[in-house]
Amino acid sequence: MADFLKKQDLELLSKTPLFSGYSSDELASLLANRGRILAYRDDEVIYDCSKYYKAAGCLLTGRLKICTENGILLNILQPGSLFGVAGLFSQEETFVTTITSVKDVRIYFLTDSELEALFKEDFKICHKYLVFLSKRIVFLNQRISSFVADTPADALYAFLARQAAEREENSFHLKISKQEICRQLNISRTTLYRAWNILIKEGSIKENSDTSLSVFPRLVADH
Repeated sequence: MADFLKKQDLELLSKTPLFSGYSSDELASLLANRGRILAYRDDEVIYDCSKYYKAAGCLLTGRLKICTENGILLNILQPGSLFGVAGLFSQEETFVTTITSVKDVRIYFLTDSELEALFKEDFKICHKYLVFLSKRIVFLNQRISSFVADTPADALYAFLARQAAEREENSFHLKISKQEICRQLNISRTTLYRAWNILIKEGSIKENSDTSLSVFPRLVADH
C-alpha cells in the first residue's frame, strides 16, 4: 500500500509530471491507502502483450527498458518516469510494448479507479494527467519520425528534439551516453558522429560551453 512509500519515494513523486507542485507531506496524505509498491528482479517482464496490470506505474528505483514485440529498444526509463498511463482508461486489455526491469527495481502503481478518485479529489492532478498525455503524443510522433527517417541525421535530430520536448527546454544536459544513443537508433558510433557533425554544421544543434546541448528548429530540407 501507499503507506510503504518512503520519504525519498515521496520526494521523487513530487518531481513527476503527475504530482509536481505537491510537497512530500501533501503527497503522504493524498496517497494514503492508495496504490501499491511492487519489487522486481533484474530482467523481469513488468508489462507485455500477455501480462498487463491495469495501472499506471512510477519507477522509484532502478531502470526499465521499453521494447517493441520484436525487440527494438524504444526507451530507457529512469527513476521518476511514468508508464502505463496512455491506455489506462481504454477498453484494451493488452499492452503493445514490453517493459522489462534492468537490475532490481521498485515501482509504485495506481489503478485506474484510484487515479479517478484522485481526479475527483483534486482536479489539478487531472489537468496534469492530460498535459502529460499530450506530451506523450508528441513523443510518439517524434519516435515514429525517427523510425521512418531518411538519413541517420534525420533520426538523430528526431531523437534529440524528443529529449528537448520532454524537458520543455531547447537547451539541456544530455543524460545519456553516445553508446546508448547508438543502441536506441541502431547505428554505429561512426555514423552517429557523422550525423552529429551534420546537425552542428547546419545549425540544428549547438554544443554549449557548459556542456549543455541546444536544439533548434530544423530548416534544412535536403542533406
